[in-house]
Amino acid sequence: MPYVGLSSTVRDDAASQKTYDWVKAYQLPFAIQNAWKQPYAKTYVAKLIAEAPDKSVVKPGKLAVVTGVTIGGAGYHMAEELALQGGFHVILLGRNEGKLKAAIESIEKEAIKRKVDKPTLYESKFDLNALSSAKAAADLFTELAETKYDGQLCVLLNNAGAVSAKPRLTADGIEANVGWNFIATHYFTDLLLPVLKEAASPTYKPRVVDVASIAHIFAGDLSPDRLSEFPKQSGAPEGRIGENDDGTISFLISDMEGPKDCYGRSKMGTVAITKYIQTLHPEINFVALHPGSIASNFGGDMGAVAKVYYWGFYAFQYVPSQGAVAALRASLDPDFNSEADLQGAYLHCDGNPWTPCHPEAMDPTTKAPYAMEEYVAAVAPWGVVPGRFCCSLTPFFSAPFLIPTGTARLSWKPPTKSLPRLWVKLKPTTRSFVFCGCKRSLSKLGLCVFVV
Repeated sequence: MPYVGLSSTVRDDAASQKTYDWVKAYQLPFAIQNAWKQPYAKTYVAKLIAEAPDKSVVKPGKLAVVTGVTIGGAGYHMAEELALQGGFHVILLGRNEGKLKAAIESIEKEAIKRKVDKPTLYESKFDLNALSSAKAAADLFTELAETKYDGQLCVLLNNAGAVSAKPRLTADGIEANVGWNFIATHYFTDLLLPVLKEAASPTYKPRVVDVASIAHIFAGDLSPDRLSEFPKQSGAPEGRIGENDDGTISFLISDMEGPKDCYGRSKMGTVAITKYIQTLHPEINFVALHPGSIASNFGGDMGAVAKVYYWGFYAFQYVPSQGAVAALRASLDPDFNSEADLQGAYLHCDGNPWTPCHPEAMDPTTKAPYAMEEYVAAVAPWGVVPGRFCCSLTPFFSAPFLIPTGTARLSWKPPTKSLPRLWVKLKPTTRSFVFCGCKRSLSKLGLCVFVV
């Protein structure tokens, strides 16, 4: 049964596509979310636990992984609620060791405030820019799972992601947006499939939750054929990204449209591969979602336009805690063990299942846009496929899977001393403001903002 007022039935396809067409026309993703009604992460999980059957949500002592964790981001709230209310032992991943330690310290302090047991937290560096980092981290977590958790991983929450405003390549020679958000993320997932499968039972499906984006509607032209042939061009149609003589790339369209399109392609790839891999491993539930239009530091290098969008329309944006709700539903809701429409689902930011946007890439066989079923199968070789990864990338390595070991480090000891707080600007504020007669608290924002 649906919990916390959410649906377990996918939204009508025609209605979903009509909404996407409106967003594409007006470029206002925040207009299709309700920041005034969306609960905070803590409130949502508490209600879910209260409504769901006993022990179906809380998993004390089970292992979960959350990537892209920093204070002030949605990933932080995902990790916090999985640990403090879900009872999970959580591995926090991020690029910056200092920020990871600060996040652990903050969650431990929150546990004291809530008067709950001190959580078991681990931290490890993880950089989407290098496939070697994904390999090293996955190997480390597999060893931990096999040593301390009966070889089981219950939740993999792929929250890490980024947008590059400038044309650039990953360390493995792939266009950065697609390399970070699509290729590296799903390579990481592929390596962790064995420990995820071990957690499956007749009554429980482990969860792989991929944070995609509404941005997938802006670049449904991700071409599997061009991605395979020209990985530096992000799968874009010919004439949108150029390859320079010195090995770099350049946007052949505007500096604003270029990164938006590349980011959108990376998220279209994520949505497609999530639907495909669900058919391969039905004992696990793979879910993609749009977290919402969130006022945070994400996309900070996009310049003045991004700042105007996020902060000029702050009243309509989610705060990071609200942006964690859909991911927490996918991770914890017992309906995701059995409800048909929630298997391989795409969730809107309110946590309800929608139909994803139809792809625009052309099927070379029919000379017409791909149907979603054929599209996800065509994208598959670039995501997660049993026993192999990205065969077209093997020229970048000496041999498949012979990837240099990275420097991922795992630690679950609490910090022994206070870290230098470069985070003073990220401390919560208790200010609030009134807009259209509604008072909205900024206490969960975790960022310095101006008051409208």
